[in-house]
Amino acid sequence: DVLWKAQHPYPRFGQGAFKIALKALYHTRLRSLRVPEETHDEMVASSFRQWGKPTEATFRFLEERLRAFASAPAAGGARAERFYMVGDNPASDIEGVRRANIFHKAKGNDTAWKGVLVKTGVYKDGDETNGATTVVAGVAEAVDWILACEREHAK
Repeated sequence: DVLWKAQHPYPRFGQGAFKIALKALYHTRLRSLRVPEETHDEMVASSFRQWGKPTEATFRFLEERLRAFASAPAAGGARAERFYMVGDNPASDIEGVRRANIFHKAKGNDTAWKGVLVKTGVYKDGDETNGATTVVAGVAEAVDWILACEREHAK
């Protein structure tokens, strides 16, 4: 996102704007070093690695941490295979869910993510949901929905 969509009195730049600026600076530096112009795009592409949503590595890290927490004696040795992402941005939050599920399907394991899209930020009625499992009004409704899913699974 170049601009944050969330309501605010002034427009605010998001992570996308920083990424664009950093790439422009890198291109300028390559030109100043007289690196052949035709190699710039490849060099820039291979030099940048974005972390965070929607990279599936972020979701795998969360899985590892949550599994460690769930298996602790204080948690009763629970098994964590179902995960939920509550977010307001289909392009990052729900896209991360989609990518994590593709990863796990390719590995043939039972781990599954469900995307719960809330209407309290970026997402607005009528926007593309990017395959969210459900859309709810806010975080309280998301928690209620997740708890209902877990109760149903426990039957």
